[in-house]
Amino acid sequence: MKAIILTCNTGQGHNSVSRAIEEAFAIHSEECSSVDSLSFISNRASSVISNWHTRLYRYLPKVFDFGYNIAENKPELFEDGSPIRKFLVSGADRLYDYIVGGGYDCVICPHVFSGLMMTQLRATHTDLDVKTCFIATDYTFTPITSEMRLDAYFVPSDDLIPAYEAVGIPKEKVYTITGIPVRRDFYSNYSKPEAKHMIGIDEGSKHVMMMFGSMGCGPMSRLTSELSKVLSPTDVLTVICGTNQMLRKLLDYQYRSTPNIRIAGFVSNIPVIMDSADLYITKPGGLSVSEARIKHLPMLLFNAVAGCEQTNLEFMVKKGAAVAANDESELAALCKELLGDDERLSAMARAFDDKNIAADEIYDILKKIS
Repeated sequence: MKAIILTCNTGQGHNSVSRAIEEAFAIHSEECSSVDSLSFISNRASSVISNWHTRLYRYLPKVFDFGYNIAENKPELFEDGSPIRKFLVSGADRLYDYIVGGGYDCVICPHVFSGLMMTQLRATHTDLDVKTCFIATDYTFTPITSEMRLDAYFVPSDDLIPAYEAVGIPKEKVYTITGIPVRRDFYSNYSKPEAKHMIGIDEGSKHVMMMFGSMGCGPMSRLTSELSKVLSPTDVLTVICGTNQMLRKLLDYQYRSTPNIRIAGFVSNIPVIMDSADLYITKPGGLSVSEARIKHLPMLLFNAVAGCEQTNLEFMVKKGAAVAANDESELAALCKELLGDDERLSAMARAFDDKNIAADEIYDILKKIS
């Protein structure tokens, strides 16, 4: 197999899923690489979509949620022949040349946009002999998926299969895997005392980790302020701002004299920080909650963006791996309550008992159907 992953330049989640798949292929000494599907429309289109996605996601989450709800409730906007559909698939011919020129026989789509582009490509280039698949990166069914015509669909829960069947996708094409693919370093674990020692936290301290995606979106400043009021002097809060440099500078200044509140920007040792944490405060992005799921890390969720992330929140709460807060003060109160209840934290950590690696499952199935 020689695979190409068609990522989408809209946040790091899809790129992280792609890296997880690449790692699975590499273990079997098979070639797999990634490319931004939006670049086949044009590099400018990719840049504009990426920039506006980041701005809305980080600064105007209600607008982002409004747009998502329109897309979810009016799938006809993406039907064949619609203006949006025509724009999204306008790079199909260039993608065809890329696939043929690269000698790829497997195309993996971790985003609905690339899935639509690949559907168009196969409709207009019937000579192309490749296996195609879609990987759901949230714990929900996206109505736009009904417009895809691919060979396989990978979903993170059996609960989603009926929704695929309801729109005419054959059940035999839908495969349930163990959550959403995450990188292999999340499967390597240090003991909590060892991980705390590695990042300079006393073994006896309760460690709260807060991160709202790679973009550092949501009310992280207000949340940090509320948390600072309820944490004891021995509790440690690590706030990871990701690529949001403005937020990092602000929090660095505000908490420069508060030793138990640690501010970080974009970091590369997230798996170790997770191993050291007793509680994870995050927005319910599909990848964020899946990484915590693999790490058996109790979650306190705050839906800063809504959209499909609301379904992720509901899924994790239902499974017992998370609790959710509706506002900043409630989150702080829940944080204090959870840190004082080791038995409850332990139960949340045991909510999932995953034994398989999702990316390996995808590789094995693709190998079988190719």
